[in-house]
Amino acid sequence: PVLDSYAFKTGNPMAGLANGGTLFLQSQQTDPEKVWASLPAAAQKAIALKGIKVLYMDMVAAAIEFAPTADLQQRMQGILLLGTYLKVAPFAKGMDNDKLFEKLKVVLGKYFGRRGDAVIEANLKAAKRGFESVHEVPANIINGALAPAGGKS
Repeated sequence: PVLDSYAFKTGNPMAGLANGGTLFLQSQQTDPEKVWASLPAAAQKAIALKGIKVLYMDMVAAAIEFAPTADLQQRMQGILLLGTYLKVAPFAKGMDNDKLFEKLKVVLGKYFGRRGDAVIEANLKAAKRGFESVHEVPANIINGALAPAGGKS
């Protein structure tokens, strides 16, 4: 995950990302072309060459919606990101979504159980939002980074 696009100006947040991997971007944008355009040209080219899938979502806005207090907003972003991870995790591929979230509820119960059912349910709901609301930059937009300058093939 890249939670701040400034990371591209200070280093290479994709270092170590394997071919065919997945990159998550925190973005307030809803248009995949604008999300893509927000990335530096070098990052776009590297993503296209490595066949990286690019996901995005405004986790900050969702965390504000889900967190009962301001001090819990960052933790809630992590729960939303967990839902996004479950969307692409190899072990979850092909698994029925209801079954996946039943298993997650058990895990959340072990972690948050002493805080009560309402906290478990709130975290489960946030994870579901991360799972359901994450968007993908389409491959045709990404592959456009490999087109020769001037747009001619």
